[in-house]
Amino acid sequence: MFKQLVKYFLVSCLTVPLNLGTVWFSVEFLQFHYRLAVVFGFIISVTVAFLFNRKWTFASKSKEKAKQYFKYFFVAASGMFLNVILITILVEVFDLWYLLSQFILGP
Repeated sequence: MFKQLVKYFLVSCLTVPLNLGTVWFSVEFLQFHYRLAVVFGFIISVTVAFLFNRKWTFASKSKEKAKQYFKYFFVAASGMFLNVILITILVEVFDLWYLLSQFILGP
């Protein structure tokens, strides 16, 4: 159990910078609006987290990978919608930089 917790934490240590990097790249180079970039970063980081956690952290051997992914994704998506609302408030109301806002909210 402790070993899984450590692995889960390490996967998070990978996906947080991946999320922030994806958001930054999407805004600065692909010219996405910051809200779209947040959604794109979410999709990328959640997918990577799912794959790493499924294979490495929990060593799942289930053949239902697609079904598991969609369940995982839709549960996580509720957090993404809240994140988009809160980042909009931080950027538009409090005039914070979009990437700092995303970092504060914890991708």
